[in-house]
Amino acid sequence: MRRLPTYAAASILQGPAEAANLQLAQTLLNQAIAADPNLPDAYFQLGLLEQQQGRWQDSAAPLEKCVAMKPTLSKARYRLALAYSRLGQKERAKEQFALQQKYSQQEKDEVNAKLQEVTTFLVTSPPN
Repeated sequence: MRRLPTYAAASILQGPAEAANLQLAQTLLNQAIAADPNLPDAYFQLGLLEQQQGRWQDSAAPLEKCVAMKPTLSKARYRLALAYSRLGQKERAKEQFALQQKYSQQEKDEVNAKLQEVTTFLVTSPPN
């Protein structure tokens, strides 16, 4: 239940970037974080929201919290790299881009391994 506001905010952020929508997303994310401050996805969405509004400085802190809780989340690493780049922190941005590439490749490898397992299962399963 505590993740529902995060999912709702993520859905809102996929739509038009109208002020009322952004304010609602902000409210939902603040509620989610207040209810459970250990939700990396809520911090990711909050950082994304800040970036959509051009508040790059404000986006860094929630993204840093997100990657501290979920270090392998490549999309958070990417967004954090963008924030650092916009803030003139080129070395930190470079480091985050490298981590994003590493974790993105790991995610792809995991998906491919799961697909291989499913394919193997389907091919070796006896027909009914």
